[in-house]
Amino acid sequence: LVVMPKPPETKIPADGEKIVQYSPKARTDIKWEAAVGATKYRLEVMRGLTVVHSEVYSGTSASLKELPAGKYTWQITAIVEPQGRVPASFQSRTWQSKPSDLSEFRIEQEKLEAPVPVMPLGKIEPPSDRRLRFKWKTVEGAESYDVEVFAAPPKGRTVASNATPFAKVTTKENSVVVNLRGEGQYYWRVRALANVEEGVGAAAVGPQSTAEFKVDRNASYQDGGGYVALSTMAAPYSYMVVSPSTGTGSTGSVAITLRGSGEYYFHPQWGVG
Repeated sequence: LVVMPKPPETKIPADGEKIVQYSPKARTDIKWEAAVGATKYRLEVMRGLTVVHSEVYSGTSASLKELPAGKYTWQITAIVEPQGRVPASFQSRTWQSKPSDLSEFRIEQEKLEAPVPVMPLGKIEPPSDRRLRFKWKTVEGAESYDVEVFAAPPKGRTVASNATPFAKVTTKENSVVVNLRGEGQYYWRVRALANVEEGVGAAAVGPQSTAEFKVDRNASYQDGGGYVALSTMAAPYSYMVVSPSTGTGSTGSVAITLRGSGEYYFHPQWGVG
């Protein structure tokens, strides 16, 4: 007697779920609950009345590649195979349960945006330990980010298209700490990644954003503007008067002098006073 299990229950994606993908090559993960007594499962995915995928799986999940944007329905059927000692008439035979209820999902294709750099920008003071945090605004749908940091070429030279970054990091956060090379001009690039598969990489790569900054010990001073420095000093002193005729007798007094000075610096390293 062959007892058929109840139809498997669909799990992921949930009925009516919207799946946002950022690449036509992205995979769609489908999972279902195990059925007691089932040894295999048949997955059928339909678009309208057309079956776009039908395959037997030994587990309870499948990863479908390159499903175009649109509305889909899917269902699972449990397959029972004879196990252990069975009558000869049962060997090589299989039985199928009733299919699960149809579950519906929708795939939408969208594009990744370029991250907006937040820091560092412009002119900054050298960090005490040369470690500087790079930060950007989070991109909707991004699973990770690629960050590249370059030392800018000497003044007057253009950046080569094949320039090699001295630091390259992939992170799931929207910031990363990088060791700098000291004072000088730098630029950095960041881009968002989505539909990342372990061991394969990202199926979707967003546009890059580029930002520049300069590490300068005089970064706190405004370019093209000097500053005035004023100082005062109060100095007490005493004196004595000796009679030249007698050589004896004296008188003394104590006074205080007040002095002021001023300097104007055209640049943090030179000026007049």
